[in-house]
Amino acid sequence: MTAIENYDIDIIERTKEILEANFELFSRNDREFTFLVNCLLGIVVAATENEKRKAKIFKGKIDNEFMNIIPERVRFIKSKRKNFSINENNSRAEKQQIGDKYEIAVKSKIWLLTKLRNCIAHQHIAPINEDGNWVGVKLWNVDRKYRDFEIVFTQVELKGFCIYIANYYLNNRNKKRWEYGL
Repeated sequence: MTAIENYDIDIIERTKEILEANFELFSRNDREFTFLVNCLLGIVVAATENEKRKAKIFKGKIDNEFMNIIPERVRFIKSKRKNFSINENNSRAEKQQIGDKYEIAVKSKIWLLTKLRNCIAHQHIAPINEDGNWVGVKLWNVDRKYRDFEIVFTQVELKGFCIYIANYYLNNRNKKRWEYGL
């Protein structure tokens, strides 16, 4: 087995390579969502945990480019008041405190990735099935017993998101390493 020199870069590179090279194999065996959730977890955990300790690759607010990879079905609590959960029964006043994709630009990139990391790490995952097929996945975060974030990915969206985040991290991480002579 080939040696790993820079774990934070190598693990994301390898996960991205596996995703790009082996997706069809997992798809043919009806395991594409399992594979994608595992890839997302590996990429997001490696990126967010290293981000906290090292470079600031995912700094700044969610910009237009980043916005393009976020699915339409995303909701989050906008207010600092966290005493209600995102659900179908929210009152009118509470619904005004729930943001959607077009309001998420006020949040930072690392905020989004940390929410996703928490969703998967705490197993807040539900499959979305239609006509006997797994067609999507809903992820949500719970903060102090309240659901404060949820997102729904289709298969195509999830695969694209994983590849984008891997590329974004690798391109910017390598750039930072070059700038600092690492």
